Amino acid sequence: MDTKENVATPVREIRTQSSVYIRRADGIIVQTPIEGTTQTLDDAKENVATFQNLAAGKSAPLLVDGRPSYRQKPGVREYYASPAAAKNLAAIALLIGSSSGRFLFNLFLALSRPATPTRVFNKEDEALAWLSRFTRP
Repeated sequence: MDTKENVATPVREIRTQSSVYIRRADGIIVQTPIEGTTQTLDDAKENVATFQNLAAGKSAPLLVDGRPSYRQKPGVREYYASPAAAKNLAAIALLIGSSSGRFLFNLFLALSRPATPTRVFNKEDEALAWLSRFTRP
């Protein structure tokens, strides 16, 4: 049996109003925003609670798939960057579909300097490889 398939196997999936979360067998949690949604502050709080539920009180890495088209209302980004939202976050990989999007997110990261290790990627396999350094056995 292929080990790569085993670690990528979803262990648990939860759908919120604005995102789908999957906890993989390797401990990485994947958040995929639902195409066409507009995230509100309440959605952001629900998403953070869902991540923390899946992390089960332990530190876990998060892959945010930013390729689907979605919007965020004012205050959402700030909430995601708050200490409350960072609880249980080992690292964050942002998956972006374009080079211009990657440039903008890297600029944002340089200016905001998040406390959680955060990187931007165009390729999912590279993002997962980086996040795997933050998983616990």
